[in-house]
Amino acid sequence: MVNFMLKEKFPEGAENICIYNVGYRQGRKIIKNYNENCKSVLRYIYPHYSDIEYNVTYPHSYRKDVYTCGSDVAYKFQAILDYAVKKNCFIRLKQRGIKPTPPPLIICVYTLNGKKCQLKDPSISGYWKRIWSDCNIDCYFSLNYAIARIKYLMEINYYRKTLRKEPLLLSKKLNILATRRVESIALGKWFTPDLRKDYHDMVAYASNGYAIYLLKILFDNAYNNKHISKRQSLKNKDFMLLMSSSFKYVGFGFSKISDNVYVCIKVSKNEA
Repeated sequence: MVNFMLKEKFPEGAENICIYNVGYRQGRKIIKNYNENCKSVLRYIYPHYSDIEYNVTYPHSYRKDVYTCGSDVAYKFQAILDYAVKKNCFIRLKQRGIKPTPPPLIICVYTLNGKKCQLKDPSISGYWKRIWSDCNIDCYFSLNYAIARIKYLMEINYYRKTLRKEPLLLSKKLNILATRRVESIALGKWFTPDLRKDYHDMVAYASNGYAIYLLKILFDNAYNNKHISKRQSLKNKDFMLLMSSSFKYVGFGFSKISDNVYVCIKVSKNEA
C-alpha cells in the first residue's frame, strides 16, 4: 500500500504523506476503527525514523475547507473519509490544527544483563544510517532474515574495525546453531547462559520496529558511553566479547514472537 501511494505524484513530498487505517472489510461493509491519528510514511521509507503520528480529527476547528478529496470539500473528518472510500481519492488536510504525536523519546532493547537504551549523542549514527537506509522493517523480515543477517554482519564488522579487530566471517553452521538457540529462548520467554567454552553467544530482543537499532544501541552502551561505570562495564561484557580478536566466525539467529524479535549472535574461534 505504501509503495502504491509513493508512485503517485504528490507535490507535498513524502514527509507530508501519512496513512490512515480506516478499518477492515466485512462483506460489503467497512467496520471502522475511528482512529484519531494517521501515521507518517517516513517510517516505512527510512528505518531510522520512529513512528510519527498526526491527529487528523479536530472537530472544534471553525475553519472552512479543512478537508478535500478530489472535488469534494468537508470540515468533518468522518464525512470526507466516507467520500474517500467511495471515490478512491486521497484526502488533503489543511495544516492548521494538525500536530504530530511525539514519537518515543527512548528506544531500548533487552539483554540477559538488562535493558539497554539509545544514547543521546551516539558517535556512529552516520554509518548506521548508511547501512540501514535501504532496508525498512519489511526488508528486515524478508527472505527468512537473509538481508538482516548481511546488515548485521556489515554493522558488527564496522564496529570491530573501529576497534582495530579483524572482520568476522559469516558461518552457515553458526546461523543454524544461533537460530536453534534463539527459538528455544523465545518460546520459553527467558534467557539461559550457554556454558560451552568453544564459542560465545549473546541473546537480546527488541520490539519489531526497534530490531534494526539492536547492535547500534549495544555498541554505544559498551564503548561510547563516557560515564560508564565498572558495574555497567560488566553488564556489557557479553557484547564486548563479540568484539574479541580471538573469534573469527559469526552466525545470527532470529525468532519473532508476538511484537518482539529475538536475536542470537554466536561467535566462534573455528567454524562450527
